[in-house]
Amino acid sequence: MLGKATSQETDEDDCWCSTRSSKLGTITEEGVRFLSPHDSMPKLLMPEHSISLQDSTGSDM
Repeated sequence: MLGKATSQETDEDDCWCSTRSSKLGTITEEGVRFLSPHDSMPKLLMPEHSISLQDSTGSDM
């Protein structure tokens, strides 16, 4: 959500959690689990793969 954070958003962002879920996916120690928008198959994006994808596209963010 853009704009001013609600107290619920602030509290959630300030605490350490082993997992976080949203409508888009779940963040765990292993990576991000989500359903593919193309075929609805479950996917796991691990940090190493994410960095590899960013390197291959020349991302500098």
